[in-house]
Amino acid sequence: MIPQKKNMLIMWFLCTKKGNDLKIAVDVGNGAAGAIIDDIFGELGLNYTVYQNAPDGFNINENCGSTSPQTLSKIVKDLVRWGCGQMSFYRSLR
Repeated sequence: MIPQKKNMLIMWFLCTKKGNDLKIAVDVGNGAAGAIIDDIFGELGLNYTVYQNAPDGFNINENCGSTSPQTLSKIVKDLVRWGCGQMSFYRSLR
């Protein structure tokens, strides 16, 4: 991500204080987003867990990510069923 875009996103979020009460599940699809997700979500102080963040150069979106949103959907539904939060938000990143 271009540094100024990252900084703009962070400043907007900090100014609006949106999302601080969410528990966020993020599927990075074993892709490039995994390398920067902590920089962005961590700096925003969000309560998040990253899934599918073990890229090997060949497994991008393999049974995960934008081509398989059902994988993250199942994770979130299981977490809700186990009492680990409400299903309020999930996003698949490419």
